[in-house]
Amino acid sequence: MFLAGCAGRVTHVVESFTFYVPSREPFVTPAVARDITITTAGRATLHGWWLNAHEGVPAKGTILFCHGNAGRLPDHLAFVERFPALGYDVLMFDYRGYGRSSRTVQLNRYSLLRDARAMHDYLLTTGTAPDLPLVLLGHSMGAAIGVALAAERPDAFDGVVLVAPFSSFPRVASDFAGLLGWLLIPQGLAPENQAASLGKTPLLLIHGEQDRVVRPYHSDRIADAAVQAGVPTTHLPIRDATHVDVFDAKYGTHQTIDRFIGSLLRPDAAATTTEDPAPAE
Repeated sequence: MFLAGCAGRVTHVVESFTFYVPSREPFVTPAVARDITITTAGRATLHGWWLNAHEGVPAKGTILFCHGNAGRLPDHLAFVERFPALGYDVLMFDYRGYGRSSRTVQLNRYSLLRDARAMHDYLLTTGTAPDLPLVLLGHSMGAAIGVALAAERPDAFDGVVLVAPFSSFPRVASDFAGLLGWLLIPQGLAPENQAASLGKTPLLLIHGEQDRVVRPYHSDRIADAAVQAGVPTTHLPIRDATHVDVFDAKYGTHQTIDRFIGSLLRPDAAATTTEDPAPAE
């Protein structure tokens, strides 16, 4: 029992220093964003940005965005800044240890999930339009955190979008470290298992075929698990896209997500497909 406890502490320390690359470099809030600050039940302070849908554009819904493992809010704004012009409100946030959120000595997937849970609670108190979709969007590590949140809160989201997700923490570590990835990174909150727990919540998977950070086979595994569990799943590989440029305008990713969210308003829209997204107009 003592050795098992020591092993658990060691593996979570390894996870903290290999998976998470936060930045606390100062930054200025851009004109397109409004600062949001909340305090969690554990007294951590979380900072986020609220992006309002553009005036004069028909409102289409709200997106809760969970960003990837590195940097802070300004480093991820480009991934979502086009959505307000399409009619979406967006809430994005920094996990503890990142940006202006509370400092912390050690990070792990469970603390980040608590932060996503707190931001979702805040979002529910703001009074999102009940007749419009509320969608979870996660990129890379944020996809792992986001799908875990959606899985533990059935029916909380009208749809889940995972961009460049990995299928499990030790498996993605093993892509770079071989057997050490399996030995040093603990199991738990595997996105392929979490996606299989989404029930009837529609799932959209997007992955660049040239992604060398999180290899495309991870989305294949997630899609297989979700489909086998009966989750309405759409799997869209994007030819030539990499881990970061998957959001570039030339790939039409934002329009693809827009169409997916639009389909959530139609009860007959749930289907399982694998296809290339339409190019940007």
